[in-house]
Amino acid sequence: MSNARADGSGSLASLKVPGLGSLSRTLLEEQGVRTMADLARTDPYDPRFRILGEPFSSWVLYARAVVADEIVSAVDVTPSAIRVTCHKTYDRLASRNALAGRLGIYDLYVNVELRELEGLYEVIFRLKPEQMKFGMAPWMEYRNNALQLKNALRIKAASALSEAPMAAALWPLDEFQAELEERVRGLDGLALLSKVHLRVLSSDRFNVIVLWDSDAFNRSLTRCFLDEFTPVSAHVLCGGNSPSEMQEQIALNGNDGIVVVDDFEKATPEEKRILLDLLATRRTRITYDGKRTEVNVKARFMFNLWAPNELDTPMLDPDFMGLIDLALRMPPAVDRKAFDEAIERGLPSAQEAKGALQAAMGSELMEMKPPAEMTEKLSKFKAPRFLAGYGSRVGNALEQLALGTARERRSSIVEEEDYEEAFELVRQANASLTFRQRRGQHSV
Repeated sequence: MSNARADGSGSLASLKVPGLGSLSRTLLEEQGVRTMADLARTDPYDPRFRILGEPFSSWVLYARAVVADEIVSAVDVTPSAIRVTCHKTYDRLASRNALAGRLGIYDLYVNVELRELEGLYEVIFRLKPEQMKFGMAPWMEYRNNALQLKNALRIKAASALSEAPMAAALWPLDEFQAELEERVRGLDGLALLSKVHLRVLSSDRFNVIVLWDSDAFNRSLTRCFLDEFTPVSAHVLCGGNSPSEMQEQIALNGNDGIVVVDDFEKATPEEKRILLDLLATRRTRITYDGKRTEVNVKARFMFNLWAPNELDTPMLDPDFMGLIDLALRMPPAVDRKAFDEAIERGLPSAQEAKGALQAAMGSELMEMKPPAEMTEKLSKFKAPRFLAGYGSRVGNALEQLALGTARERRSSIVEEEDYEEAFELVRQANASLTFRQRRGQHSV
């Protein structure tokens, strides 16, 4: 930072806090609080500033968040510790307070250790042993906050990549999408699934079901192919999971990414309940050392199921299907040799695409309403009997796929062309559900 003193005592920039008026600023300056670093060091309950009322504590927390976002360089989260590394732009107290405030951490529940590294501080937060009984719920919340900060750092790094001068180079996603389209050309089903998967990654919230014909391309190989360009993912295999382990896997590994659920047909009643709650609320309860706490899970969900043999009988609970935005079918494989070649060749630009996708996922856009004729056509869609309950959220699918399309082309607004592409994806997905299922055993 250009206006930081070399001794690490902080920024010389004046206070810039929303809601801080001139009189309050004068009072703070009279007490030596003149910069954001000064405010970050200050106790939010300092009796000297009681006259400022409740807003004062929020100003302190705001300053701490600003300072933390400026200095933080890395975050590591384990069940027993949160480790945050930051630059020595500010002194020890300002840095420690800023990081604790950014993560919502209170000293009541944790021990804090600050280590000096070369040019860096490492701040380590651990739950106090005597707080194992009453402090587990806030500790899980601190860990979740730290995971969100870790993801924000990834997005920030990806944004820096996307905003760099690119006069002679393509936006990584433009290049990647061209490569992906060439790789899956002629592979029915995989081409549609790949494009839907890509758009889902850039949506805000999406639930999709993929119905696999018994003679479709190999499901595991396809999942690995999609994982090549998926920034954050969790894979859940239903059937006999420990509920608490499944919840923690989804909460910690799938947050801000996509959760892929295989063999939902084999799910136990408890697994179904957990997944149904996640689809409906995006919240789950985690058991940790015998204690349970509720956490938010910002994730997209993709369910892989075998296509049914009985087309006149609902294959899933209509309440569950009512939470699904889009369903599509993977048809019987036509050219397995071409599929094997596509898998073997891989996607060389996938790594750069991951960074660009994270930048796209974090962008805010102005949204326009979808054209009326599109929503009218979708409203006439009738779900097949075996998917009773599906169809009520296809309008949301249209909006979310359009949002993903706009984000991936770095637009500041969702435009009609984005809805046109999204509408075509929804149309193709719905059309794929009209089929005659061959009887026989499903291959693994």
